[in-house]
Amino acid sequence: KHNREADAREVLSRKVSRDEDSATARRVVNEDIEHIKSDIHHFSKAEHLSYSEVISEKWDDENAWAGVTLMVLRELTGISVLQAYGVLILYEKGFSEEHAIFTNLLAIGAAILGQAIAGYMTDRSRRMPLMLGAFGCCVAMFLMVIGTSGIEEVHSRGLLVAGFILFRTCFGMSYGPLSWTVASEMFRGPYRSKLFSICSAMRQIASILVLSSFFTIEERVGTSGVFAMYFGACFVGLIFCVMKIPDLANQRLGSQAYLVVDPQDEEER
Repeated sequence: KHNREADAREVLSRKVSRDEDSATARRVVNEDIEHIKSDIHHFSKAEHLSYSEVISEKWDDENAWAGVTLMVLRELTGISVLQAYGVLILYEKGFSEEHAIFTNLLAIGAAILGQAIAGYMTDRSRRMPLMLGAFGCCVAMFLMVIGTSGIEEVHSRGLLVAGFILFRTCFGMSYGPLSWTVASEMFRGPYRSKLFSICSAMRQIASILVLSSFFTIEERVGTSGVFAMYFGACFVGLIFCVMKIPDLANQRLGSQAYLVVDPQDEEER
């Protein structure tokens, strides 16, 4: 009506690198315009979609489950337990109250460091911090399994502290921030907000279940046994990230690299 497409082309043309030739610049602008039109078309449907419609349409879509699974796996690694009961676990393993609190503070600082690393690396190599962090979580949880298994006291304490701090660092650079980032980017158009809220709800449910079951399981298999279960979840999470999480670096929001799309809309377009 107001020739907004022409205005958009003019703005996008200014964003194209001046090193590009005219043909390449036109192609880039045309691609951007098509993506904008596609997103407008998708978002125009948002007000007509209910949660029940989203769930019924995406129930059998394995790609839609990737985001939900990632959110649940991040909690099954045991992060909520370490955050809530970390000081208590260290105290029960022979640390003084002061040392347990100090170690927990170090772990919090390590988590902040991990998030800074993730922020620096994510836009440069999207999946790399997630992969490295997921692998680091496996190593860290394995150290905590050994550190709580009852070997020589001095060595076990050192391994427990090392694993505790390493886990918070690696979680901070991977599952912590990137589970939210990747899940939100994997969903498209009118599905994004509702699927993301479902992911968030499932994460919260998983967190409650992990926290509420910790002491019950610990009574049966010991702290080392619980950490062994978390190690298994970390390993599954690593395999899942490698196999199911796409590399979204340098991809436009809403491009074909993103998982959840409406095939019917794509055919119409």
